[in-house]
Amino acid sequence: MRDLIKKAVEIKISTRKSALALAQTKQVQGLVEQKGFITKIIPVVTEGDVVQDRPLHDFGGKGLFIKSLEKSLLEKTSDIAVHSLKDMPVDILEDFSLNIFLPREHSGDLLLLRKETAENFLFLNKNLFKKEDIKKIAALNFATGSLRRSSLLKEVAPNINIQPLRGNIDTRVSKLLAGDFDVLILAQAGIKRLNLFHKNLVKIPLDPLWFTPSPGQGAIAIEHLRNYSFQNHLFFLNCDKTKRQVLVERLILKALGGSCFLPIGIHVKIESSDLVCYVTVLSLQGASVRLCCSFPITLSNNKIIDEVIKKLVDNGVNDILKDLSLPSIDA
Repeated sequence: MRDLIKKAVEIKISTRKSALALAQTKQVQGLVEQKGFITKIIPVVTEGDVVQDRPLHDFGGKGLFIKSLEKSLLEKTSDIAVHSLKDMPVDILEDFSLNIFLPREHSGDLLLLRKETAENFLFLNKNLFKKEDIKKIAALNFATGSLRRSSLLKEVAPNINIQPLRGNIDTRVSKLLAGDFDVLILAQAGIKRLNLFHKNLVKIPLDPLWFTPSPGQGAIAIEHLRNYSFQNHLFFLNCDKTKRQVLVERLILKALGGSCFLPIGIHVKIESSDLVCYVTVLSLQGASVRLCCSFPITLSNNKIIDEVIKKLVDNGVNDILKDLSLPSIDA
């Protein structure tokens, strides 16, 4: 009887229209349909997609990618919305619930070069790009729309030439291949989900121990109205390990008073019985406070956050927060 009820229910899934957003949504759609539900994808245009001539931090941040999707939920034109978690503000409106997270893809970043550039610097067979490697190519033209990525690069090479870049992944890669710039940095998860390949494109993972990922990067999140009647039927999508990781990452970001578009990298790994936090808080000029600390996995999230913030304050994070026009925090 329950199966008959499920098969009669249509779940409308809202998403942005980009190729990556649609690929992620189709992943969710396939999993939901395996449980017997009927689904329909509702593509939505967001303000963040429309305005491409300015960096996100100049006109409202990454939250601009979700407002139209949340409007669709409120108006009941969709039942759930699929997001890249790194684009989600740390605080969402009380009407909504964000507590389903698919198993995380790789959380790190990729450095992309044209093949000829990689050949010139003997990088063709390189499998991990480290801090010292950036110095070798610091004279090249880099492109990224991320303050975090820009600041991480400036930490190593203060005079590095970085041009701002917006647009979907295909557009950015096309500009790289056309020679508009020499080096592009993108999230590894997005490249993998799009199965992006080009014979003249070389992709090298950036060492995450130095190039700290964005909080939530690589994770797909599902948002719905708090009173959505079929939410319990969707909890099978949730990965508990991913949920623990990203909740701690986002709680640290929130405690810092930051948002998903500021130069703050946070990554949490679960290793056996330990939860390991990597935090990098950067100024726009590349000064940084870095922290790596380990906690028993049984320790509560709140206690972990308290300890992380205390260690960051002891290491001078308030000087960086002042540079970012953020209020000081107390240990």
